Amino acid sequence: MNETAITDQSQILNLIPALYQREESVFLPAFESLCLYFQDEHIRFIADFFQKQGDIRSLYWLVSYLVRIERPLGFEILYYLLLTGEERLQDQVCAAVREVSEEERVDFLIKAVDLPFRNVVRFAARELGALRRPRAVLPLLDVLEKETDKETRVRIIRALGRIRDPRAFRYLERLADLDDREIQEEAIAALSCFTLKLHVRYLRHYLFSPHWRVRQIAYQAALRRGGARSERYIVESLKNEKDEKLKIIFLSSLRFIATRRLFLAVFALAVSDPSPEVRMMAHSAFRRIRSGKMMDWLLKIEKRGAAAEMPFTLRSLAEYREEKKVFDVLAKNFLGSRENRLRLIALEVIGGLSDARATNFLLNVIRQNDVFSYAAANALVQNLREPRWELVLEVLNLEPGKSS
Repeated sequence: MNETAITDQSQILNLIPALYQREESVFLPAFESLCLYFQDEHIRFIADFFQKQGDIRSLYWLVSYLVRIERPLGFEILYYLLLTGEERLQDQVCAAVREVSEEERVDFLIKAVDLPFRNVVRFAARELGALRRPRAVLPLLDVLEKETDKETRVRIIRALGRIRDPRAFRYLERLADLDDREIQEEAIAALSCFTLKLHVRYLRHYLFSPHWRVRQIAYQAALRRGGARSERYIVESLKNEKDEKLKIIFLSSLRFIATRRLFLAVFALAVSDPSPEVRMMAHSAFRRIRSGKMMDWLLKIEKRGAAAEMPFTLRSLAEYREEKKVFDVLAKNFLGSRENRLRLIALEVIGGLSDARATNFLLNVIRQNDVFSYAAANALVQNLREPRWELVLEVLNLEPGKSS
């Protein structure tokens, strides 16, 4: 041992007694000075000294010193301390390692997550999840594959959900199909985190997953992402979707329709889905989502005049009460349709329009004093925006069954 090393060791030994004092003004300056000795020979000497002491206070200062200096040899010794299996010492290391800078902490935790001590593995998994580093995914998956302890598996599943790396998705998808209810629910909760992160190239695959929970997540991810490509995938999946509950969840989440393709898919659900609940939710989506493009698409459907589509089409046009062309279409349907049901729907919708022509149109129907006059009177009540007593008196003075 050279003279410099002997001098350094002597100085280190002079600092250590102050660490055992109670006064912060004494032990803190001593600790700061001790951390200035961070060469490998210093680290070995300090580690040997504190480990030989073996008491709680000595081990506390050892762990604190190794964490502060952040040197490769220091991390090796910390890892060795975890390997001792002494839970109290492991707890000290775990508590202190949170102070290490992130990159070094991730490296240390990735090594720690593969240790045979479940308390350490759970801690490392939780911390890796909080750090959300993709390079932790494969080590976590390796441990999850062989781990049998449920609580430890749950911690790892939660960490994978927080990291949201696509490489974990398929494994979590399999876990979501297990018979173990707790693991299944944790996997589903982790998968739900992917709605913000799932890349568009994965959407098509997961929209056709045999697991409805996975499809739900893919629908939500597609809706969040938006755009023509996502909507195309949604439409392809909806054509084959059999789960009533999932269709209802999808429709309740729908806030925007960008393409005619998705518009027609939702329209088909509103008109012809076998479930009344699905049809009702599709109707609600059309009331909630309004745009000029959607109105134009509705008008095109009205032009083709398919009998099964007309009632819903006319009622959907009620959402565009300010548009003059909507009044023209509804008036045409009342005057030209041979189906009384459509004529009654047209009157009902006209009653809610803002078009100034609506009042006179309804009055003319009332004046005919025929089978449609009562419906027109009800619609007129909706249309009157201010008291129009002369109109009310005119209607009241009509004689039943006689044309005026």
